[in-house]
Amino acid sequence: MSSVFWEPVTHKPAVAAALEAEIHRLAPGVQVKLTLDGEAWLVRALAPAALCTRGPDFSGRDVSEAIAQLLSDNGVPARVRRR
Repeated sequence: MSSVFWEPVTHKPAVAAALEAEIHRLAPGVQVKLTLDGEAWLVRALAPAALCTRGPDFSGRDVSEAIAQLLSDNGVPARVRRR
């Protein structure tokens, strides 16, 4: 099951539950952190490694762009959080 964390939780959109279900469908098991920055949510999303020592590298696990696009397509302004 995916984990989605909204910061601050008091500002998550009214459609958050539907978006979380879509995130789970799009990328099962993904860990998502959404941080409100002004009018847009900053997205950081990582899919789980298949195996700790042999799983995909970090860049292969980063699904932030796909999650940001999903949010934007559903009327929730979002962008990818860069390091």
